[in-house]
Amino acid sequence: MKPLIAVIAISLVLPGCSSAPVKTTARQYCHTKQHIRLKDGETVASDTDINCNDDPIEQLTIKKTGIASNCGVVKDYMTLNGKVKEHRYIACQKLDGGWEIVN
Repeated sequence: MKPLIAVIAISLVLPGCSSAPVKTTARQYCHTKQHIRLKDGETVASDTDINCNDDPIEQLTIKKTGIASNCGVVKDYMTLNGKVKEHRYIACQKLDGGWEIVN
């Protein structure tokens, strides 16, 4: 009975060890803009623009709402344990002209 339980336990554990890691991707969002107009006084014409983007800076709420129109990635370098490490963060220019780091 114990060997049977051991075989069942091993068969349940091993597939979990060999499974591939889950890959995460950036969230993509799309915006549509539709233009409807009257053509020749009687004919209706429309155009639809679709803009899809997975740029994390374009996904910032502060940028999408127009509060900060100038945002970008800033690189900073610091020494930790004798090694230079690069640190990246996103900063946006505020309405008063100053800059602020955004989460």
